[in-house]
Amino acid sequence: MPDLRFAALRSADADRYWRVYLAGRTDVPSRDVRLHMDRYLSLPPEEQRSHVCVLLDGELVGTVRLLRDEIAGFSLDPAHGDLARAVLLKAVDLLRARGAASIGASYEDRYAPAFEGLGFRPRFARMRMEAGTKRYAARPDMALKPPEESEVRGLAAFLRGVYEGHLEQQFGIHTGTEAEWTDYVTGVLKGDAGRFMPEASFVAMDGDRITGAILMTYWMGSP
Repeated sequence: MPDLRFAALRSADADRYWRVYLAGRTDVPSRDVRLHMDRYLSLPPEEQRSHVCVLLDGELVGTVRLLRDEIAGFSLDPAHGDLARAVLLKAVDLLRARGAASIGASYEDRYAPAFEGLGFRPRFARMRMEAGTKRYAARPDMALKPPEESEVRGLAAFLRGVYEGHLEQQFGIHTGTEAEWTDYVTGVLKGDAGRFMPEASFVAMDGDRITGAILMTYWMGSP
């Protein structure tokens, strides 16, 4: 077991922290250090405290985010990739000591051997896809308009219906009560998922019935 220590991330260490994080990950939507730092600094203090520095002989060599019963933000400087199991074991022990009965995690595939070696089992992974864009004229028989705040309840009901029975619901994604869906749509329009882009967001209408919707936000340097 190497001489590892965890330390809460201080604002003064944020630049080094995010550079190490990006060096050890290839699955992030942006590699702009400033974007990650700004997002961290905008978090409430209790969420900032969940970011932890992994120190080896005082040097920051890895990052991890320790939530109540979840490990996220796991990354190691590629020069210290062999520490993955030891760092993960330390994180698991810490969460257990805090009372976590079961622990979930999100991680990049390169760290799978360390996680699976300690008993983590993959359940479901969402995929981020990219595609080029083209501009098309809207069909003349299709009524498109930007979503309005007064349509939040209708949008929430529409999306709830669209995802009913969807594969992801087996894994707790796209589930919730009518009130939770309403809060979700309200949050999108208010910028909780990145800056809302009304110029690229539309609902398709058939009379007063919503038949389609696209809600676009600008997050971490991309839509």
